[in-house]
Amino acid sequence: LRLRGASSTIRSKKMRLARSCSACAMILMMVVASSEEECGVVTSGAIGEEKSQVDYYQAAHHYDKVWGSDNLHFGYFPHLERATKTTVRLTHRQAATELTERMMRMAGVGATSKVLDLGAGKGRACVEIATLTGASCFGLDLTPANIERANELKAENPKLRLRYTVGSFTSLPADVLEDAPYDVIVSQVAFCHVHTQLGVIFREAVKVMGPQSLLMVNDYLGKNGDDFLPSTYEFVFKRLHFETLLGPQEWLGHAFDAGLKVQHYLTLDDHIKTAYLDMAAEARSLGLKTTDGTDLATAYNMTATAVDQGEIGMNLALLTL
Repeated sequence: LRLRGASSTIRSKKMRLARSCSACAMILMMVVASSEEECGVVTSGAIGEEKSQVDYYQAAHHYDKVWGSDNLHFGYFPHLERATKTTVRLTHRQAATELTERMMRMAGVGATSKVLDLGAGKGRACVEIATLTGASCFGLDLTPANIERANELKAENPKLRLRYTVGSFTSLPADVLEDAPYDVIVSQVAFCHVHTQLGVIFREAVKVMGPQSLLMVNDYLGKNGDDFLPSTYEFVFKRLHFETLLGPQEWLGHAFDAGLKVQHYLTLDDHIKTAYLDMAAEARSLGLKTTDGTDLATAYNMTATAVDQGEIGMNLALLTL
């Protein structure tokens, strides 16, 4: 088990996962782990609230420059898991597509599947899902500008079964609820923006799941506990408007409390670190800066350092009822 920061016995006092050590052990056996506007990305003020996330993504134009067109997600780098002479070292843009494809394979998404994307961003993942599998994909995002772009992608791909709507996954809108249940619900680095409401988010997801539904979540994590380094607050929390980031134990605790079970759990800390290092090099070449004048490349490098320090990380979890 490579559950970062977790001991072999998960204590119920911290985890709220189980009520006995034997129950904790059974849970662990289920878990399969594997190894900004152009010159600014953040302003000071309240962080973590959903409104600040809308403001952030409305103004953050650096994503298309550094992350790739319409991409707001991290990625999966196969060379970090199974390096051979023939393994291709992906760019961070390619890795983002690779992660979406990997999630679809793990969830068994096919042409008859009905997929819901929570935190769909600019809609690119839905396009990739529908193109790769033939499935229908309904994307939900809080930021109107993201959904505007997503609908442009829909118009550019009329043969794909795509649908998008503005709304929050902390309180699913009526049109999302009306189409339930969904075969597969996906989310990529979206829940992290409101980890203070993670329990609510999981309970909302359960509302639109059926007995055979799967919830596939890729999320940005903190560490167990709240004693983060000042540099983490400066280069991660402040820059990304995070109020808090939950560690793996607390994150799983909320999932179990919502009635979810873990089928697979992967720790992808090395992958988020690799993405930040790659993007740091690109941000430096473009000369991008944060609003306080810090080089965006420096901010990205310091974020990668936070991964090395065990302050932040990333997961991929396949959850069921």
